[in-house]
Amino acid sequence: MKREKIGNIVISVLIAVLMWLFLCADMNAVYPNIYRQPDAGTVVTLVTFLQRIGAAFGDFAILKEAVFAALIVIVIKTFDRMFKCPVLFKILAGVLSALYLFAESFRELNSADFIIGDAFVFVFSLLRGIGLYTILCGVFTFLVGFLDSNKKKDGDRFKWSFKKIFLIIFLLWLPILISIYPGGYLLDTRLQLMQFFGYAPLSDAHPPFNTFVVGICVSLGNKIGHPTVGLFLAVLIQFFFLLFGVSYACDRIVKRVGSEAFGWVCVLFAGCNTMFSFYASCIGKDASYSVSLLVMAVLYLELVFDKEASFKKFIVSGLLFSLMGMLASLMRHTGVYILIVAALLAIAVLIKRVGNTGEKIAFIAVMFSGVVGFYGITKIVYPMMGVIPDKSFLIYVNMLQHTARFYEQYPGELSPEDISVISAVTDFDKFLEHYDPVTSDGIKAITDLNASPEKIDALKKVWIKEIKAHPMIVPASVFNMSYGFWAPVAENTVNDFGNWYYESEYPEFDFKTPSIFSAFRNLTESLVSLWTRLPGIRMLHNPGIYTWMLAFACCYMLQKKKFEYLPAMVPGVLTVAIFLAVPSYYGHPRYCFPVVYSMIVCWGLCLIAGRSGDTPPKPAE
Repeated sequence: MKREKIGNIVISVLIAVLMWLFLCADMNAVYPNIYRQPDAGTVVTLVTFLQRIGAAFGDFAILKEAVFAALIVIVIKTFDRMFKCPVLFKILAGVLSALYLFAESFRELNSADFIIGDAFVFVFSLLRGIGLYTILCGVFTFLVGFLDSNKKKDGDRFKWSFKKIFLIIFLLWLPILISIYPGGYLLDTRLQLMQFFGYAPLSDAHPPFNTFVVGICVSLGNKIGHPTVGLFLAVLIQFFFLLFGVSYACDRIVKRVGSEAFGWVCVLFAGCNTMFSFYASCIGKDASYSVSLLVMAVLYLELVFDKEASFKKFIVSGLLFSLMGMLASLMRHTGVYILIVAALLAIAVLIKRVGNTGEKIAFIAVMFSGVVGFYGITKIVYPMMGVIPDKSFLIYVNMLQHTARFYEQYPGELSPEDISVISAVTDFDKFLEHYDPVTSDGIKAITDLNASPEKIDALKKVWIKEIKAHPMIVPASVFNMSYGFWAPVAENTVNDFGNWYYESEYPEFDFKTPSIFSAFRNLTESLVSLWTRLPGIRMLHNPGIYTWMLAFACCYMLQKKKFEYLPAMVPGVLTVAIFLAVPSYYGHPRYCFPVVYSMIVCWGLCLIAGRSGDTPPKPAE
């Protein structure tokens, strides 16, 4: 027994070393470029190896040593539980560990050289990965144990109400709404206003539905001589739509969980996280799109939880589900694919609870009515209103992004004919000057977005030739533009007040900020900037952490065999998948909003799934 305890202590110390290595080591200190020597013999190689080991462990620092000592104590205390992590979560921990290491490497070097730079770096990264894997296994073991021990609550004693939730979130959002009066708006919204007022062709490059809503509000402001008031009207419409949607989702999920503490978690998460309040007061499609998907998921769950729902309720809830899905699709066209998948899975889960064949057909028709409505509006109504279908330039802009990476890494491998083909769609002379590994915006700025099909086909042939020569160019380029969504490594980029307001040369939308709001705006900006940089709070503005939480929630649903909950995860899961097909700006949170907003659902479903009973408590109305 004594020998077994000694063995456990030795293993615990080794595990603590690996965990400490992950938490405290600086990969830049062991990067091979620092130690490469042109005539490295055996002695030099040995010295270099020892130098890199020393650099890896770093100089003496009381904080680092304290962390190491704490890790030893923690591992010894939790040794018996550390290896009881369910197999599914061990696999998840391994996947997430690998993603983190790659994301960290691309953040620093725009490549995987922190992992495959040389043999030493590979082994060193492997050890760090084992350390992170151990940490995640410990965290997952704790979370699974906590959720499995969750007790069923008595819903009749629960005190939360929709009005209370609505009021608290409203009061928490209000300072931001006032401080940026008449409201912020993104550059995309400025382009939409140019389309609405006739300064640019009306196209579906940006959501025409959103263009019309904002344009009509600003137009009304112009009629009374105050376009600023029109902008504020558009902001108020969006603000209260988001407020109602988020409050509704919190209300339904919190009542199903039946926990006062969980109610405060949801309300404070939605109320104090500035990704909610900022974008409620800033005109743009992302927040409205995400809230529509959130409400759609909650409407589906209401039918899942209500085991005695009548056919009438199925029809009404199905219509609302389709309406919210259609609204999301009109805000962002990728939403229609989410709606289709969610509708198919929802039908598969719920169809057995609908009566005869006629009712089943009616239910299926209702669930797909949003898809039909979306295509009816975009294919029939929009052309009648003069909306020009936009060419999908994202595909060949991404091909050019890959080509720029290829040209940077292998400059001599592009033939004069290849360069001629590339020059037909972009300014090749400025290629590397505009190339940015983390976003295709630079390349897009010098690209002909209306290139002919013949030019695009010729570019595609060059692109395929590049892939055949160096197959890793595409995955490396894609990961470089989306690594911040796969692991929590991206910096916080959400609080740039300055980019939310654009002066305009067009009188119809030359908005003015009253000077009376300037001091309050500056104060709010300073406070928010401080708030979002606090430890813990800062992490909540990191998109990768939400992807990890979503992955954990999905695995927990699978482990508990709560397959009927999974359709509610579709908006978040497909949003993450889209980062592979259409990579976004390496880690800006607004591209990840459907995942962020879905946390209200994910956390609640995990608590519900952990209970011994099959049905969550019926909410007290």
